[in-house]
Amino acid sequence: MTWANNMIRDHYPGWVGIDDIIVASIHEHLVRGGVALDVGCGRRSPLGASRDRLSLLVGTDLKIGDLEENVDIEAVVAADGAGLPFPPCLFDLVVSKTVIEHMLDPLSFFREAYRVLRPGGVFIWATSNLRSLPILVSALTPLGVHKWVYRQGFGS
Repeated sequence: MTWANNMIRDHYPGWVGIDDIIVASIHEHLVRGGVALDVGCGRRSPLGASRDRLSLLVGTDLKIGDLEENVDIEAVVAADGAGLPFPPCLFDLVVSKTVIEHMLDPLSFFREAYRVLRPGGVFIWATSNLRSLPILVSALTPLGVHKWVYRQGFGS
């Protein structure tokens, strides 16, 4: 990961990445003592750094193995974002990073996020920019190539 950060720093000095934007949004909208949900949390959550400011941090994902490895989340639930198994108005903050593009029914996901948010709650979501070169290359290459590149760059 260091090589990627160095390349971005050296070649794109004004770069603000998706992670930076999401973390800034979380800090802006996080309610101290609130309850937060990360839909599609995977192995890490951008909410992890703010866990001490929350009363509860819940994460959902469809990959059980990723949920078991996630050290950021206090409570994990195997669930699809289009069918969240939570009562209405439970969360102060719902976050979802690069998940919606994988969903079969994105509209249901937006409805569910709205349903589980408390009045005045905030939904922060981000998706890949289809016009960016990395995403275009990713769309045109087989999944096996993605996995190989990821293992080479990140070692897992």
